[in-house]
Amino acid sequence: MIHKDLVLYHDRGGIQDKETFLENTRKNLCSDSNKKPIHKVRKESLEVFPLYNDGVLYGVVQNGIHDFYIREPNKEDKHTGTAKFTHVYLLENKEWILKEVLSFDHH
Repeated sequence: MIHKDLVLYHDRGGIQDKETFLENTRKNLCSDSNKKPIHKVRKESLEVFPLYNDGVLYGVVQNGIHDFYIREPNKEDKHTGTAKFTHVYLLENKEWILKEVLSFDHH
């Protein structure tokens, strides 16, 4: 679930709102089914920190590193890069909603 006021800060792609993020996802991640970009989180890098307001959980901060791959039919995934991320999820109406994204240190 993505918040209606999502803000993504990307060290190569600039600042994106929800509409731009979804448009870029369709254009870049969903455009060629024969060369599909894949993100894999390094499990050992994942950290999650709760956010409380007067003892009530309202969100979490998630940090980690993900690796990027290109997946082609009948081939092993090809590693194409690495980046760090920070996500802020808010708990709204018992659902976790992605509100803020930092995507940085792309290699």
